[in-house]
Amino acid sequence: MTRRRDGPGRASGRSPSYEVSSRLAPSAPVTDRELELAEVLMREFAGVEVGQLRDEYRHALEQLVEAKVSGGELAAPPEPGPSVDLMAALEESVRAARAHQGD
Repeated sequence: MTRRRDGPGRASGRSPSYEVSSRLAPSAPVTDRELELAEVLMREFAGVEVGQLRDEYRHALEQLVEAKVSGGELAAPPEPGPSVDLMAALEESVRAARAHQGD
């Protein structure tokens, strides 16, 4: 009888590649449209300089931590806006990137 022990470096009876691929498998089917958009994004942003990107979430979090540490007053969180169609926003972003690249 083989006992299964989960975790790094432990016997599980399955190959490591199976363990990784089963955790990375999508929980929902991916459409052809989604795959096409992903490929376009990968092509369009292949030469992006990471140093030019700004992490606004991190910046806001650092400001929040600094305000708490210094005893300052915390700003009220903004009211949530209307929901956004993420696929439409992604398509618009790809169009804008293509137009900018054509300049």
